[in-house]
Amino acid sequence: METAGMETAGMETAGMETAGMDTTQRSGITVRVRFIGDLPAITGQRARTVILPEGATVGSLLESLVRIYGPDFSPRLFSRPGKLHHTIFIFVDGEDFNERGGLAAELGESSEVELLMLPVICGG
Repeated sequence: METAGMETAGMETAGMETAGMDTTQRSGITVRVRFIGDLPAITGQRARTVILPEGATVGSLLESLVRIYGPDFSPRLFSRPGKLHHTIFIFVDGEDFNERGGLAAELGESSEVELLMLPVICGG
């Protein structure tokens, strides 16, 4: 069912994705994701709100984003499973996610996550 661009697991609603949750039960945390650098060109948007189960981590958020944007999104983030490309930086509530436990860093209600993809520059 489509309504104003939000996505929930199996149901679309205004710019939100409910990941790994029973959509009849709306408990969870709301995370605002901002795409910076080269990512808006890939995602087609600069921001998205995602609803995740309580206890969600940065890793589970990224898994949810891969489900939203499709399998081609994953190789843009990861060089191999569990290893982000060196051009990807993640901030949770303004703090480097590595300082909070990396992919295992827990997200809280109303967390704001910034995903930054630096441009790849080649040369000699």
